[in-house]
Amino acid sequence: MNESLNNAKLEKREDTIEFESVTIEVFIEVLSKLPEESKKRMRLLGLDEMNEREIKTFLSKTRLSGFALDDSYIMNVFSKNEEKDGGTAAVNQAIREGGNWLKCADLEKGETWGLPNFYSGLGFKEFKELKIQTSQTLYS
Repeated sequence: MNESLNNAKLEKREDTIEFESVTIEVFIEVLSKLPEESKKRMRLLGLDEMNEREIKTFLSKTRLSGFALDDSYIMNVFSKNEEKDGGTAAVNQAIREGGNWLKCADLEKGETWGLPNFYSGLGFKEFKELKIQTSQTLYS
């Protein structure tokens, strides 16, 4: 797992995808419908823990992309294929909302595409690599 910091570098282009704050319940409902492959890349918290930690949740107006913020920690970024550039737009909006660091699992180690490559393309820099068990299903 890699921990990454961002110097709040936003993509230079204007995002065409609009995001709005949603309740944690709505966010969890949308996440529950994601494919298992997508969910295994996230650290999925329960409703009580998310409420206790006052996590802010955001979805695109189409409900095809989203993210959550735990203070400045960006988590649960997702985008369905139907929403072109939804992942990039979600990260850009998370930065605008105050997010500046995240964790991601490098499940495709050695591949040309993976979460670390995606986030480094948005200006994030790895500052710590953590050893994880690949059998875990909860990742950030």
